[in-house]
Amino acid sequence: MPNRIIREGFLDSEAVNSLNEASEVFYHRLMLAVDDAGRIDGRSEMLKSRLFPLKDRLRASDIDTRLHDCIKQGLLMRYQWLNKPFIQLMKWQRCSPCTVSKYPWKDGSHRIEYVKLDTRDGVKDFVKTSIPEPNVIPSASLTDGIEGLPCQCTDTDTKTDTKTKTETLTCSELENRFEAFWEKYPRKTAKQEAQKAFLKVKPDEQLFNRMLNAVELHKLTRDWKKDNGQFIPYPATWLNQKRWEDDHSNALKPDDFSQWGKTL
Repeated sequence: MPNRIIREGFLDSEAVNSLNEASEVFYHRLMLAVDDAGRIDGRSEMLKSRLFPLKDRLRASDIDTRLHDCIKQGLLMRYQWLNKPFIQLMKWQRCSPCTVSKYPWKDGSHRIEYVKLDTRDGVKDFVKTSIPEPNVIPSASLTDGIEGLPCQCTDTDTKTDTKTKTETLTCSELENRFEAFWEKYPRKTAKQEAQKAFLKVKPDEQLFNRMLNAVELHKLTRDWKKDNGQFIPYPATWLNQKRWEDDHSNALKPDDFSQWGKTL
């Protein structure tokens, strides 16, 4: 793996400058650790030991927070292959003649496919999987991948919530929506199973907002409040059972509706 050069474009990047100091340090270290496809093992404990080997006090939860910050800014995406998380840095420019990634893409392929993009420094080769919506000139090399299990969500998946409105969702957008759902859901158990269930739903913007509102309303119900949340279902169960369709009127106290209005 060649030495990496952080280009001066980082100085005026809105996405990078939107990060807090800790998340920016995390992102810069991540750039030094990823392979030539811009990928790395996405497990928090592995990232902690790889990126911060001398930071004994750093916790896996700190890594999760910094990961979430970078995902929100569109600097990286998290995906899965065989239930194992990986990271792809976005807009990753070709940095070596390497044609094989150390880490699989979400279809199981280790092949690196490149595409060409116009930049302010001319036409450059970028890793295709790092481009969220690749309206690009195909590169002549490496057009064949290796067959594997199908992706849980596609980069051009289309969700239609009415007959006249269509929303195109990328995997990165779905990942961001899941992280927002996970942050709001009060019982943080079995995150991978919750993510699988969320990707099956693939909510458009209207349904996603309805789900978040339903979570806030559920938080006010007697079942979710009693015994320190013991009866709050696992998030995967809540998603698989489409609990955002529940009728909450019989589970709320009369004054809970006014409280709900203040939480949204």
